[in-house]
Formats: sequence, structure tokens, C-alpha cells
Amino acid sequence: MHHRGSSLPSIVEHPQKIDCKEGTPYFLSGSPNQNLLTGAVVGGPGVDDSFTDDHFDLVQLEPTTYVNAPLLAYFKSRSSKL
Repeated sequence: MHHRGSSLPSIVEHPQKIDCKEGTPYFLSGSPNQNLLTGAVVGGPGVDDSFTDDHFDLVQLEPTTYVNAPLLAYFKSRSSKL
């Protein structure tokens, strides 16, 4: 299930093991993600320029390597020229 890891409480707050299926209630809760991936580029807005921060909107919220890798490569190429 997508985004389940970001929905789980931190190991500091919940040191007990959370099995795979035990994470589902956290994902389905509708609460904001407890573990944020800061700086990742996600799918972005829809064709009408709208954006909804919703666990179930995988197209807009999925951080992917095919989106992030080229951007990181660009930033790396620019930083080595400074």
C-alpha cells in the first residue's frame, strides 16, 4: 500500500513492531502523515492546477525516482560548476 510508511507513528512514539497489515488503520485514518519526506518532488497538480493532499491520490502525492532523479542530476551538475 502506498504511503503507509509515512502514515505510521515514529519509532520514538511507538517503539513496538507494527506488522504490515497493522499499519492500515494509520493510513486510513485521514490524519496528516506523521513521517514527512522533506524535499521530494511529488506528482504535482492536476490538469486544472488543483492539488489535494490526500493519502489516496497517488498520482499527485507519489514521490518517484523517475521524477526526482533527473532533478537531482540537474542540481548536481549545477553545483559542480560553482
